[in-house]
Amino acid sequence: MLQSLPPRQREALVLLKLAGASVAETAQATGQSEASVKVGVHRGLKALAARFGRGA
Repeated sequence: MLQSLPPRQREALVLLKLAGASVAETAQATGQSEASVKVGVHRGLKALAARFGRGA
């Protein structure tokens, strides 16, 4: 399911939620701002929830 997400969202989600990195660490590792990481993770989780029929 993660493969269905855009690369930036997928990368941020994996680092933040699965690897346990902080928002700051994820932003630095991906070259994104902290705000972009937060938005990407939110959108990625929303997309996954919709895919599983759980709404967001």
